[in-house]
Amino acid sequence: MLTIADISDNNPDIDFARVAGVDGYMVKATQYTNYVNLKYAQQMAGARQYGKANGQYHYAQLQRGAATPQAQWFLAHAELQPGELPALDLEEGDGDLTDWALDWLAFVESVLHIPPAIYTFPDFAANHLRNDPRLARYPLWWASWNTTPLPVPEPWHTYTLWQYTSTAVVPGIPGLVDLSRFRGAVDDWRKLGVAGVDEASQLRADVAALTIPAGVLVREGIVDVSAFGGGSAERIAAYDKGIYHRLRGATVAIYREIPGVTGDPVAWSYESLFRAGKVVWY
Repeated sequence: MLTIADISDNNPDIDFARVAGVDGYMVKATQYTNYVNLKYAQQMAGARQYGKANGQYHYAQLQRGAATPQAQWFLAHAELQPGELPALDLEEGDGDLTDWALDWLAFVESVLHIPPAIYTFPDFAANHLRNDPRLARYPLWWASWNTTPLPVPEPWHTYTLWQYTSTAVVPGIPGLVDLSRFRGAVDDWRKLGVAGVDEASQLRADVAALTIPAGVLVREGIVDVSAFGGGSAERIAAYDKGIYHRLRGATVAIYREIPGVTGDPVAWSYESLFRAGKVVWY
């Protein structure tokens, strides 16, 4: 059993070296399509230095637009490393939001090749998620602030993460802290997370020379130019450790970088990548 702390820029200036009783961190990465955790870089650095089981999540604002742009925003900013678990945080919205959630989850899964987790709580699940068997493939992060968790909703049969409190006091973390319990060990957690460098072989198999007309979503190439009026991606070269493309004439909504494949440990920033028209690989 692992204890996981949920942190965001609501928990500024964390002294990770002082934190006790925490095995890992779920770090808020993004919200909607216009917000990145102001403490993201610092918190991920601390989590990776001191945490053994980490992940990153997107806070969804379902009433403000479609799922795909929010999935793209998350993927463009969440610099997930091997073993880290992506997640969708569902806490607000109106009506039946099942299809919205499935669109986000499926899009992220198509890029990362693993099913993201889904965070929700009893009232939200009862009012906004129907019993759709397609949800069952996504690990449930179940918020139930009780001494024992309330029964999980269908179609799940159990939870993967149980958030059991929102009011924990943890040395080194300012303010009240959400804590969750993970059923399993560190190795079990890492198996749920994104794959390591060996995933490059799968990506090479997925990506070929691409010409992308306006309005076409090319999932295998992890490129979506439909919102930007078209453009093209030109294959430059294929190496043993990556496939490279030059971007021309359009902003590309998603990029992915696997640590160690390019030999450059510093990930491209969203802004410098898209504005400068740099070379990107998938």
